[in-house]
Amino acid sequence: MLEIPLFPLNTVLFPGMPLQLYIFEERYKQMIADCQKTKSNFGVAFIRQGVEANGPLAVPYAIGCMAHITSLESLGDEQYNLWTTGGERFQIMELRHNKPYLVGLVERYPLQISELLTVKNSIERIRPWIERYLRSISQTEDIEQILGEMPSDPEIFAYMGAIVLQIPPGQKQPLLETRECLSLLKKLERIFHREVALVEKLQASQVPETQGSFSLN
Repeated sequence: MLEIPLFPLNTVLFPGMPLQLYIFEERYKQMIADCQKTKSNFGVAFIRQGVEANGPLAVPYAIGCMAHITSLESLGDEQYNLWTTGGERFQIMELRHNKPYLVGLVERYPLQISELLTVKNSIERIRPWIERYLRSISQTEDIEQILGEMPSDPEIFAYMGAIVLQIPPGQKQPLLETRECLSLLKKLERIFHREVALVEKLQASQVPETQGSFSLN
């Protein structure tokens, strides 16, 4: 087991996902200072009960994701912009309250990949639905180049699909918790079918001037 600082958020962090944070609370300034001192990272977990800031420490869901610190910008008065990238998943086995911030005793929670041929076939079924979804919600000019660079690695592909979905975090948490890659891909396939239908129905009812924009950047 591994003891790590925890940052409960109203965001679900996935492996490979960039996450920018504004650090202003004393407890999290202390957490980042401790991470800098020990050259370590921290875990992000979606909030199950409580609030994100200015309140008692929130209670997180058991499955979270490591946040690897990539850059830190001082804003003065010991406040920071912090850039991170999602790393490996973990499962919280025990919560500890011996520091100003939450600490978790965790175990690694890797995505299990078996039935590789079935997984690859599932990816090929989902890929056109993700492409259709991204074309529908994106006005980025280089969308075709982005789509052409979609990963083939099953784990990276599955998490990429979860990251780009524009759905509430409460619907994303079950995706993060899914243990097996094939099960995750099946869930993603159902969601993309649903979301493509919803987006296209919404767009059909709107005039072009009222449609919103979405950027992958």
